[in-house]
Amino acid sequence: DVANVEAQLTLGPTGVIIDRGSAEFLGGRIRLTGSVALSGLDPQAYDLGVDFGGVRYDVTPTRPVSFDGTLRVTGDERDFRPLITGDVWITRLLYTDPVRLGVSLAELGRTEISSVPTFRPEDDRVRFDVRLHGEGLRVRNNLIDASFRIDDTSQPFRIVGTNQLFGLVGAVVIDDGEVMFRRSVFDVTRGVVTFDSPWRVDPRFDVVAETEVRDWRITLTATGRRNDLRLTTTSQPDLSEEDVVLLLTLGMTREEVTIAMARDIDAG
Repeated sequence: DVANVEAQLTLGPTGVIIDRGSAEFLGGRIRLTGSVALSGLDPQAYDLGVDFGGVRYDVTPTRPVSFDGTLRVTGDERDFRPLITGDVWITRLLYTDPVRLGVSLAELGRTEISSVPTFRPEDDRVRFDVRLHGEGLRVRNNLIDASFRIDDTSQPFRIVGTNQLFGLVGAVVIDDGEVMFRRSVFDVTRGVVTFDSPWRVDPRFDVVAETEVRDWRITLTATGRRNDLRLTTTSQPDLSEEDVVLLLTLGMTREEVTIAMARDIDAG
């Protein structure tokens, strides 16, 4: 909801100048400046500057986001639809959507990523290409509890597209965190999540985590897309995948389980 709207305008021979404007929106404060070119009473072009801070928007109940930003909104006779550019600083993000775990160690889920949805260009109302910044952000679900930051050192992290079809391009880095798997807690030693689709939000994971069980150091690697995420394990000293699963689940290797079962039979 928009509240407490204030504005000071100057009407000139070619249009309207917005000297200053402000309003309260989604718990934050917005400031507006700019100009609108007129031909008679018909707008021909506009160039607006928008600064805002303390805005909160719950993308979903499991994805609350707070952010500040400096944006430019433009349009002209060639394309009057708003084009939004600029920078947004995410000051708070908590992602708690669960990951659907598969039944085997080598995979997480097998749902195919849906194809790019159809859309009608004439229904596009807003265009945007906005750079995103942020650190100290968090993901906390059934698989991982970690803090991360947007990595814009090599390329900008951008949200691009229209109101119908948009995506993320860039990468985020996991600074520290833990992965929960097979009743064991792994410490993240490397974590990068890459977004490379301008028409959908489709993260690709590359996460490495380690834990120690008795005399073994076990490394867990998660790679792939969210809906086709694969887990692999290695261990030092070397164990088979079956032994790793048993060690993580029961705290024993296959040989030790066999010996324990034989002892129970003998004792019976």
